[in-house]
Amino acid sequence: TRLQIVKTLLEGEKCVSGMEDLLKLRQANVSQHLNTLKAQNIVKCTVNGTLRCYSLVNPGLIASLLNLIEEEHSNERTI
Repeated sequence: TRLQIVKTLLEGEKCVSGMEDLLKLRQANVSQHLNTLKAQNIVKCTVNGTLRCYSLVNPGLIASLLNLIEEEHSNERTI
């Protein structure tokens, strides 16, 4: 689930309610995962009124890591 959240945030900043709809998860579940990612300094939060919106701290690094992982995973399947 956290990986899905990170991949969603690669597209840009999202509010909890938007991620809730995209990922088909309850708000409490999304918020719990986001708090864990925030504690690990992977995401950051901005507050706009009553909305909490999240974005990746370093999207370039995250995109590179995900590409590397997917490349390694596809190489394992071809061996």
